[in-house]
Amino acid sequence: MDFDLSEEQQMLADTVERLVRNTYGFERREAFYQSPEGYSPEFWRQLSELGIASVPISADYDGFGGSVIENMLVMKALGHGLCLEPYLYSQIYGAGLVQHLGTAEQRQRILSQVASGERRLAVADEESGSQHRMAEMRGELELALSMTILAACVADDPDSKDRSRRLAAAKHIVARSSQMIAEQSIQLHGGIGMTWEYVLAHHAKRLVMLTHQFGDDDYHLGQYSALLDLPRQVS
Repeated sequence: MDFDLSEEQQMLADTVERLVRNTYGFERREAFYQSPEGYSPEFWRQLSELGIASVPISADYDGFGGSVIENMLVMKALGHGLCLEPYLYSQIYGAGLVQHLGTAEQRQRILSQVASGERRLAVADEESGSQHRMAEMRGELELALSMTILAACVADDPDSKDRSRRLAAAKHIVARSSQMIAEQSIQLHGGIGMTWEYVLAHHAKRLVMLTHQFGDDDYHLGQYSALLDLPRQVS
Protein backbone atom coordinates (compact mmCIF):
# COMPACT_ATOMS: atom_id res chain seq x y z
CA MET A 1 0.00 0.00 0.00
CA ASP A 2 1.32 3.44 -0.95
CA PHE A 3 1.36 5.82 2.02
CA ASP A 4 2.95 8.72 0.16
CA LEU A 5 0.87 11.87 -0.12
CA SER A 6 0.10 13.38 -3.46
CA GLU A 7 1.46 16.84 -4.21
CA GLU A 8 -1.98 18.35 -3.61
CA GLN A 9 -2.42 16.51 -0.31
CA GLN A 10 1.03 17.56 0.89
CA MET A 11 0.25 21.18 0.00
CA LEU A 12 -3.00 20.99 1.97
CA ALA A 13 -1.23 19.55 5.00
CA ASP A 14 1.53 22.16 4.85
CA THR A 15 -0.99 25.00 4.56
CA VAL A 16 -3.02 23.98 7.61
CA GLU A 17 0.06 23.12 9.68
CA ARG A 18 1.63 26.50 8.92
CA LEU A 19 -1.59 28.35 9.76
CA VAL A 20 -1.93 26.52 13.07
CA ARG A 21 1.73 27.05 13.92
CA ASN A 22 1.48 30.80 13.25
CA THR A 23 -1.83 31.29 15.03
CA TYR A 24 -2.24 28.75 17.80
CA GLY A 25 0.50 29.13 20.38
CA PHE A 26 -0.71 27.79 23.71
CA GLU A 27 -1.05 31.22 25.32
CA ARG A 28 -3.10 32.48 22.38
CA ARG A 29 -5.25 29.38 22.54
CA GLU A 30 -5.99 30.12 26.19
CA ALA A 31 -7.00 33.66 25.24
CA PHE A 32 -9.33 32.28 22.54
CA TYR A 33 -10.80 29.88 25.08
CA GLN A 34 -11.50 32.68 27.57
CA SER A 35 -13.08 34.94 24.92
CA PRO A 36 -16.88 35.32 24.65
CA GLU A 37 -16.94 33.18 21.50
CA GLY A 38 -14.78 30.44 23.00
CA TYR A 39 -12.70 30.22 19.81
CA SER A 40 -11.04 32.54 17.28
CA PRO A 41 -13.43 34.01 14.66
CA GLU A 42 -10.36 35.34 12.85
CA PHE A 43 -8.84 31.86 12.59
CA TRP A 44 -12.16 30.50 11.33
CA ARG A 45 -12.21 33.24 8.71
CA GLN A 46 -8.70 32.26 7.59
CA LEU A 47 -9.71 28.61 7.35
CA SER A 48 -12.64 29.64 5.18
CA GLU A 49 -10.67 32.00 2.93
CA LEU A 50 -8.03 29.33 2.29
CA GLY A 51 -10.74 26.83 1.36
CA ILE A 52 -10.00 24.57 4.34
CA ALA A 53 -13.59 24.80 5.60
CA SER A 54 -14.76 23.37 2.27
CA VAL A 55 -12.54 20.26 2.32
CA PRO A 56 -15.21 17.79 3.57
CA ILE A 57 -17.98 19.27 1.40
CA SER A 58 -18.87 17.76 -1.98
CA ALA A 59 -17.86 19.68 -5.08
CA ASP A 60 -21.56 19.65 -6.01
CA TYR A 61 -22.07 22.22 -3.24
CA ASP A 62 -19.02 24.44 -3.83
CA GLY A 63 -16.78 22.27 -1.69
CA PHE A 64 -13.34 20.78 -2.20
CA GLY A 65 -14.75 17.25 -2.20
CA GLY A 66 -11.94 15.87 -0.08
CA SER A 67 -11.59 12.20 0.72
CA VAL A 68 -11.03 10.74 4.17
CA ILE A 69 -7.30 11.28 3.65
CA GLU A 70 -7.67 15.04 3.12
CA ASN A 71 -9.99 15.27 6.13
CA MET A 72 -7.47 13.33 8.20
CA LEU A 73 -4.67 15.73 7.25
CA VAL A 74 -6.75 18.77 8.25
CA MET A 75 -7.87 17.19 11.53
CA LYS A 76 -4.29 16.15 12.36
CA ALA A 77 -3.05 19.72 12.01
CA LEU A 78 -5.98 21.20 13.96
CA GLY A 79 -5.56 18.59 16.67
CA HIS A 80 -1.88 19.39 17.01
CA GLY A 81 -2.82 22.96 17.94
CA LEU A 82 -5.76 21.92 20.15
CA CYS A 83 -7.81 24.24 17.95
CA LEU A 84 -11.13 25.27 19.44
CA GLU A 85 -13.01 26.01 16.23
CA PRO A 86 -16.01 23.71 15.53
CA TYR A 87 -14.46 22.12 12.44
CA LEU A 88 -15.13 18.53 13.50
CA TYR A 89 -18.68 19.13 14.68
CA SER A 90 -19.72 21.49 11.88
CA GLN A 91 -17.81 20.53 8.75
CA ILE A 92 -17.48 16.79 9.38
CA TYR A 93 -20.32 15.68 11.66
CA GLY A 94 -22.99 18.23 10.75
CA ALA A 95 -22.25 18.62 7.06
CA GLY A 96 -21.65 14.88 6.74
CA LEU A 97 -25.14 14.14 8.05
CA VAL A 98 -26.69 16.70 5.71
CA GLN A 99 -24.80 15.26 2.73
CA HIS A 100 -25.88 11.70 3.51
CA LEU A 101 -29.36 12.17 4.96
CA GLY A 102 -30.59 15.62 3.90
CA THR A 103 -33.08 16.25 1.15
CA ALA A 104 -31.88 17.72 -2.14
CA GLU A 105 -33.28 21.07 -1.07
CA GLN A 106 -31.50 20.94 2.30
CA ARG A 107 -28.18 20.00 0.72
CA GLN A 108 -28.40 22.81 -1.80
CA ARG A 109 -29.47 25.40 0.77
CA ILE A 110 -27.11 24.48 3.60
CA LEU A 111 -23.90 22.95 2.30
CA SER A 112 -22.58 25.76 0.14
CA GLN A 113 -22.89 28.09 3.14
CA VAL A 114 -21.04 25.57 5.30
CA ALA A 115 -18.32 25.23 2.66
CA SER A 116 -17.78 28.99 2.63
CA GLY A 117 -17.66 29.16 6.43
CA GLU A 118 -20.74 31.39 6.61
CA ARG A 119 -22.77 28.76 8.43
CA ARG A 120 -21.68 26.48 11.26
CA LEU A 121 -23.65 23.36 12.17
CA ALA A 122 -24.08 21.47 15.42
CA VAL A 123 -25.13 17.86 16.01
CA ALA A 124 -27.18 17.08 19.13
CA ASP A 125 -25.67 13.63 19.63
CA GLU A 126 -24.67 13.88 23.28
CA GLU A 127 -27.31 15.72 25.24
CA SER A 128 -25.68 15.46 28.63
CA GLY A 129 -28.10 17.46 30.77
CA SER A 130 -29.37 16.26 34.11
CA GLN A 131 -33.75 15.75 31.35
CA HIS A 132 -31.77 13.45 29.82
CA ARG A 133 -29.73 11.49 32.49
CA MET A 134 -32.71 11.19 34.81
CA ALA A 135 -34.87 9.92 31.94
CA GLU A 136 -32.32 7.17 31.28
CA MET A 137 -32.29 6.29 34.98
CA ARG A 138 -36.08 6.10 35.04
CA GLY A 139 -36.00 3.82 32.01
CA GLU A 140 -33.52 1.51 33.74
CA LEU A 141 -35.67 1.53 36.88
CA GLU A 142 -38.80 0.52 34.94
CA LEU A 143 -36.85 -2.25 33.22
CA ALA A 144 -35.53 -3.53 36.56
CA LEU A 145 -39.04 -3.46 38.05
CA SER A 146 -40.42 -5.42 35.12
CA MET A 147 -37.72 -8.07 35.45
CA THR A 148 -38.30 -8.27 39.20
CA ILE A 149 -42.00 -8.97 38.58
CA LEU A 150 -41.03 -11.63 36.03
CA ALA A 151 -38.72 -13.28 38.58
CA ALA A 152 -41.44 -13.22 41.24
CA CYS A 153 -43.91 -14.84 38.84
CA VAL A 154 -41.65 -17.83 38.08
CA ALA A 155 -39.80 -18.20 41.40
CA ASP A 156 -42.29 -20.75 42.82
CA ASP A 157 -42.50 -22.79 39.61
CA PRO A 158 -40.95 -26.26 39.50
CA ASP A 159 -37.26 -26.24 38.65
CA SER A 160 -36.65 -26.13 34.90
CA LYS A 161 -34.28 -24.65 32.35
CA ASP A 162 -36.90 -22.05 31.43
CA ARG A 163 -37.32 -20.99 35.08
CA SER A 164 -33.56 -20.80 35.64
CA ARG A 165 -33.09 -18.83 32.43
CA ARG A 166 -35.68 -16.24 33.42
CA LEU A 167 -34.27 -15.86 36.91
CA ALA A 168 -30.74 -15.42 35.49
CA ALA A 169 -32.01 -12.78 33.05
CA ALA A 170 -33.77 -10.95 35.87
CA LYS A 171 -30.67 -10.90 38.09
CA HIS A 172 -28.51 -9.71 35.20
CA ILE A 173 -30.84 -6.83 34.30
CA VAL A 174 -31.56 -5.79 37.90
CA ALA A 175 -27.85 -5.85 38.82
CA ARG A 176 -26.88 -3.83 35.76
CA SER A 177 -29.67 -1.28 36.25
CA SER A 178 -28.98 -0.95 39.98
CA GLN A 179 -25.34 -0.16 39.44
CA MET A 180 -26.13 2.35 36.69
CA ILE A 181 -28.72 4.13 38.85
CA ALA A 182 -26.40 4.22 41.86
CA GLU A 183 -23.48 5.65 39.87
CA GLN A 184 -25.56 8.22 38.01
CA SER A 185 -27.31 9.35 41.18
CA ILE A 186 -23.94 10.15 42.74
CA GLN A 187 -22.88 12.00 39.58
CA LEU A 188 -26.06 14.08 39.66
CA HIS A 189 -25.59 15.05 43.30
CA GLY A 190 -21.87 15.77 43.05
CA GLY A 191 -19.71 15.52 46.17
CA ILE A 192 -22.67 15.45 48.55
CA GLY A 193 -23.74 12.14 47.02
CA MET A 194 -20.68 10.48 48.59
CA THR A 195 -21.07 11.92 52.08
CA TRP A 196 -22.14 9.47 54.78
CA GLU A 197 -24.56 12.02 56.23
CA TYR A 198 -26.66 11.94 53.04
CA VAL A 199 -29.06 9.04 52.45
CA LEU A 200 -28.03 8.57 48.82
CA ALA A 201 -24.64 7.17 49.77
CA HIS A 202 -26.34 4.42 51.80
CA HIS A 203 -28.73 3.54 48.96
CA ALA A 204 -25.83 3.41 46.49
CA LYS A 205 -23.70 1.23 48.75
CA ARG A 206 -26.54 -1.21 49.32
CA LEU A 207 -27.39 -1.41 45.62
CA VAL A 208 -23.80 -2.16 44.66
CA MET A 209 -23.51 -4.76 47.43
CA LEU A 210 -26.71 -6.50 46.33
CA THR A 211 -25.55 -6.67 42.71
CA HIS A 212 -22.64 -8.90 43.83
CA GLN A 213 -24.64 -11.29 46.00
CA PHE A 214 -25.22 -14.75 44.50
CA GLY A 215 -23.36 -13.78 41.34
CA ASP A 216 -22.96 -10.43 39.62
CA ASP A 217 -24.44 -9.39 36.28
CA ASP A 218 -21.63 -10.99 34.25
CA TYR A 219 -22.09 -14.30 36.03
CA HIS A 220 -25.82 -14.40 35.39
CA LEU A 221 -25.37 -13.34 31.78
CA GLY A 222 -23.12 -16.38 31.41
CA GLN A 223 -25.73 -18.56 33.10
CA TYR A 224 -28.43 -17.23 30.81
CA SER A 225 -26.30 -17.91 27.73
CA ALA A 226 -25.54 -21.46 28.89
CA LEU A 227 -29.26 -22.16 29.34
CA LEU A 228 -30.27 -21.01 25.85
CA ASP A 229 -31.68 -23.75 23.64
CA LEU A 230 -29.45 -23.14 20.64
CA PRO A 231 -29.80 -25.38 17.57
CA ARG A 232 -27.04 -27.92 17.24
CA GLN A 233 -24.68 -27.63 14.30
CA VAL A 234 -24.89 -30.46 11.84
CA SER A 235 -21.46 -31.64 10.79
